[in-house]
Amino acid sequence: DAVQTLVAGQKLIIDNKPLETEFYTMLGEAYNEQKNYALSDESLEKALEISPQDATVLNNYAYFLSERGEKLEKAEAMSKLSNELRPNTNSFEDTYGWIMFMMGKYQDAKRWIEKALGHGSDNSGTVLEHYGDVLYKTGDALKALEYWQKAKQAGDGSDKLDRKILEKKLPD
Repeated sequence: DAVQTLVAGQKLIIDNKPLETEFYTMLGEAYNEQKNYALSDESLEKALEISPQDATVLNNYAYFLSERGEKLEKAEAMSKLSNELRPNTNSFEDTYGWIMFMMGKYQDAKRWIEKALGHGSDNSGTVLEHYGDVLYKTGDALKALEYWQKAKQAGDGSDKLDRKILEKKLPD
């Protein structure tokens, strides 16, 4: 329903770049939820054509790519720029840390996710889970388990969180 409404609404936008950017961004997010990644990427690319310095679009697009493990170099560049445009933004720091994790740069991932935790993400299940994953990869399985349990208490971890806690390790 959201996709249909956004597509119809785009046709009504006349000479309003910020609103057009927002529509393409929401459309990209809706397509991503539907796992229609080609249309998601296309919509987010259009949003960035209109507003190439939009830190939120850069961050969200980078995060979507990192979650899919695709175009990680592109995701890294977009996330880096979003952090330069809006420093000390915890969700942006987590995104950059997660990209580092996905690229196998675990020490960099740890540093960035710790920044996110220090800037207010200490109650985010996603960030807590990410930190647990990083801790596991950096050799601290006991502390990783602690953070996975904190993530579960926060209530918004991934669908793999219970398995991580039960098996006390990252799933294969």
